[in-house]
Amino acid sequence: MVLIQLAPAEWPDCKFQCTAKDVVVERAYLGDESGRPLQPCSQGAVTEAYIWINITNRASAPRYNLVLLADLLVNGDLERIERCVLDVLQGKSTMSLPVCKIEWRCGEEIRIENMILSWETSGSRGCDTSRMKCGERTTQCYSHPGMSVGIPLSGGFEYKTICNQVYLRDLTRGGAAPYTYEWDLGDGSRSFEADLVHAYARPGRYLVTHNVTDSNGRRSSSKSLITIEGCTCEIDGPDVACEESVQRYTANATGEEYIWMIDGKEAGRGESIEIRWSEFGAGSHELRLISGSISCVKEIKVIPKPEIFISFVEE
Repeated sequence: MVLIQLAPAEWPDCKFQCTAKDVVVERAYLGDESGRPLQPCSQGAVTEAYIWINITNRASAPRYNLVLLADLLVNGDLERIERCVLDVLQGKSTMSLPVCKIEWRCGEEIRIENMILSWETSGSRGCDTSRMKCGERTTQCYSHPGMSVGIPLSGGFEYKTICNQVYLRDLTRGGAAPYTYEWDLGDGSRSFEADLVHAYARPGRYLVTHNVTDSNGRRSSSKSLITIEGCTCEIDGPDVACEESVQRYTANATGEEYIWMIDGKEAGRGESIEIRWSEFGAGSHELRLISGSISCVKEIKVIPKPEIFISFVEE
């Protein structure tokens, strides 16, 4: 048998086994340089901000040289945190500490993952990177797989229009849920739902205002000018066809999905359809196009196949 001596772990890959529960991270939030939480903002606005964490020492004795290791994800982009955040945390106390400064776009989600907060139980030199050694910290530590960083309330919405209708979807983030909503739809109508569909009486441009209030009473407002163009529904193609012919008909209609009906029965889907009229026979047929909430009809006259008579004349 050959004994292999394992190399000692090197900072910061210490193979932490965090069993201590005397020091914990209570929460993380986004604030200004003084630690005040940021005010509600408009989604997309860029600002400088600080990530703060609240650390509590549950033990009676102080803890020294607190070092934070973690992955910081801002809207999916990764940055590594490795720094001593505090010289000493007195017993039975809580402190808010800045972790880092970032450039933040309002509405972006922030997470701290793979968090390790380690410390020493004695010391006097304060934050000193020379004392960051695995042997002193592998069990004197707190771990957390991941926590969201509290961000300020940022209201926002997205929309799409089809004919005279607008589909509105709330995109609010941050603050303190649950939220309450108020929509001003620009035509005198209001709604208090999170998401909604609204039909306008006539085409035009309408200023939609979205107001959201969180459970702490903080309020955010966003606006967008939308254009309602009305509906179009026409069927392009011949309205007279021979019984033996195959004809193509194309939708000229507002919408995204198209359903074709012949004499009340579905005949196909898509922007166009090819019809073999011999399958339906001579006579008048109703070709209907359905697109969302609108439909239009084209009457097709199918002419029967002419009969051929051969006669013989005797001389």
